[in-house]
Amino acid sequence: MHPFHENLPKVGELLTSLGYERTTPLGGTEWFPNAEVYVDKHGHDVQVLDINWELLNAIEKLLGTETQLLLARLTAVGTLDNVVVPALSLVAQQLFHLGYPPRPEESHAEDIVRLISMQQHGSINPMHHLGEYSRGESRQPSTLLLVPIFAFPPDLWRLCRLYHNDLMVPPHVTLAIPFMALETVDDEVVQRLTKLFDATPQFDFELNAVRWFNRDVVYFEPTNAATFRSITERLQHEFPDFDPYGGAFDEVIPHVTLSEHGSLADRRIIGRLAPRFAPISTKASHAWLMSNERSNDEWSLIKVFHLGSPQKLQLRTPEK
Repeated sequence: MHPFHENLPKVGELLTSLGYERTTPLGGTEWFPNAEVYVDKHGHDVQVLDINWELLNAIEKLLGTETQLLLARLTAVGTLDNVVVPALSLVAQQLFHLGYPPRPEESHAEDIVRLISMQQHGSINPMHHLGEYSRGESRQPSTLLLVPIFAFPPDLWRLCRLYHNDLMVPPHVTLAIPFMALETVDDEVVQRLTKLFDATPQFDFELNAVRWFNRDVVYFEPTNAATFRSITERLQHEFPDFDPYGGAFDEVIPHVTLSEHGSLADRRIIGRLAPRFAPISTKASHAWLMSNERSNDEWSLIKVFHLGSPQKLQLRTPEK
């Protein structure tokens, strides 16, 4: 039996256990004679591809290179939630999309290749402190609090990332930034935050209006903005040293950033495309505590708080 068909049942069983369901297989290409697709309820998909090794062997002979060198050029590593995972290189992405007409289900392929190209050539320059307010600060690890948006359309987030939403955090409404220095977030602080969020009932909201901060930031304005502001105000009352955005702004305007870097033309593209995905109906059910312990522009999740829940969670001790 062909190795692909021999191993597919095991892969399918694993993906099914993770909440994925098998859908209509993709049509084969020169590079992948067979392509199985599994999707979950959030719109994520996993493609299981049968590589045409005969074609790659032919390329190997044509180029006069060794298999190990060829594979080295076609493979790379990436990160997913700070976990290192094997990935296809930019060369492989470009190569494997040649030789056949583009398929409807691959409408985003060119965008992905462009995004990878920009990252490899340094065109994307993430802000080191998630905002102008903190550029002059020292390298003392900080924290932030946000409400993640789990129902954010994957295709819209892909476009945001492509057109310079370079914040290393998921789609969200910010509650507190900068919140506290990481070294001061101890068990007592976590208990106080747990109590505060326990007393905050979960609530629904929508994203349907695209707004601008001057011409610098394009964002979705959430409904129920007053509720988001009230949480920030309670955080200020509970933690008097916390000053939203370092005091750079007169008022807190809850928002979901779509793009704030790159060119104005990029931001205008997102501003034009985002309304097509509205309204986005979602729920504020959790608050995340994140830190930039590893580096200024890399924010990691260190604590999850459940809104309206009495659950008590233990603080994860940051790695030294």
